[in-house]
Amino acid sequence: MKRLGQLACLVLAPLIMGGQNTEHIQLPNKSASLRLPMEVRTNGPYVEVKANGRGPFVFEVDTGSMTSPLASELAGDLGLKETDATNNGSVQIGIADGLSLSMPLDFASFAGLWPLTGRRIYGDLGYSILKHFVVEFDYERGYLSLYDPDRYEYSGNGTVFPASLEMGYRLTQDQRSELSSTAQSRSLPAGYVFRAKLILMLAEGASFNTIKGQLQTSAPTIIRWKHRFLERGLDGLDTYHPGQQATVLTPTLRSRILSATRKKPSDGSTQV
Repeated sequence: MKRLGQLACLVLAPLIMGGQNTEHIQLPNKSASLRLPMEVRTNGPYVEVKANGRGPFVFEVDTGSMTSPLASELAGDLGLKETDATNNGSVQIGIADGLSLSMPLDFASFAGLWPLTGRRIYGDLGYSILKHFVVEFDYERGYLSLYDPDRYEYSGNGTVFPASLEMGYRLTQDQRSELSSTAQSRSLPAGYVFRAKLILMLAEGASFNTIKGQLQTSAPTIIRWKHRFLERGLDGLDTYHPGQQATVLTPTLRSRILSATRKKPSDGSTQV
C-alpha cells in the first residue's frame, strides 16, 4: 500500500472475490465505525493490534496481501511457533477492545522491512481481515477507520471510481499452458517443476501456509520466486549459480521442453 502524491484520504470498499461469502463482523457496541491511530513509515500505514491477547504489536496494513501473515522471526514474542502453521493452527487478531478475528496461521519473513521502518514489524493486516470492512486511510490526521459495510454511506468530496480485486495472479493462456505442462513433467529438473507448481498455486490464490505444506518449502522461497515471476514473467523462473552463466529458457528451448513433456515415457507410464 503506497501513498500516492498528495493523497490525503483513501476509502476502500469490501470486494467479494470468486463468489465467496464474507462473514459479517459486528463492530464493538454495535457502532457503525471504529477509528484506530495510524502511523505512516516509508510510505506504508501501520497500526497496533494484539495477537492471542498479547501486545500490542505493530502491523502493516497491506491492501496488496491476500493473507495476513505473521513475522516468522518474532513467532516466540507472539507466543507462537512456526510449526503451528503446519498443524492448521489459528491466531486471534485483536484490532480493538471488543473486536477480535480468528485467522489461519501464516508466517513470512519481515526482517527485511525493519531497517526501512526503524522498528520491528510483527505482521500484515491483509485482505483476509480488511475484506470485512469499508476501510478509510486518513493520512493527514493519522487515522485508519473501519466501517460496517451495511451501514456505510460515502458523503465526502472525493471521486468515486469502480475497482476490482482478483485472487492470485492473472496468467496469460500461454503462461498457464507452459506452467501446467512443466508442473506435470517427470523428465524436467525438479527445480523447474517445483517453481511451476508454486506459481500456479499462487495464481489460484493459495495461501503461503497451504503452499508451504504442499510443496514442503518456506515463506522466503515463496516470496523470492513470486517477486521473480512478477518482475520478469516466465524468464524470472530461470535459475543460475554464482560463477556460472544464467540458464535462460529461450522460446526455442521452451518449445523443445514443452514438446518433450508431451511425449509418452518409453516405459509406458504417464507424466503425472
